[in-house]
Amino acid sequence: MSRSLDEPDRHKLFHDHRVASNRLDVFFNYPTMQLDWFQLFDELKRRGHFGSDAQLADSLELTRSQICAWRKNKSDLETPTKFDILDALGHDTLRSAVLSLFPEKTAKNL
Repeated sequence: MSRSLDEPDRHKLFHDHRVASNRLDVFFNYPTMQLDWFQLFDELKRRGHFGSDAQLADSLELTRSQICAWRKNKSDLETPTKFDILDALGHDTLRSAVLSLFPEKTAKNL
């Protein structure tokens, strides 16, 4: 399986993976990955040669104000936008894996 990011880059895109999200994670000593969406967005902006947040926002079919509110932690990126960012960075298999966890009606909306 090919990887789009080398190991140091992959590590930089995640928060502290030792933080457990629930008691089962602690019990089984299973690391939970938390994606750093700001860093992923900036990585996509760099790789895609977008000169500004507004240019990448337009490419993702978002408004400049949506990105501004997100950057200020006043809102969150919606799930389809997060999938689009991951797809563009080469993590396109993640979308199908996650969607397989939902009923068909719900998956169509994501």
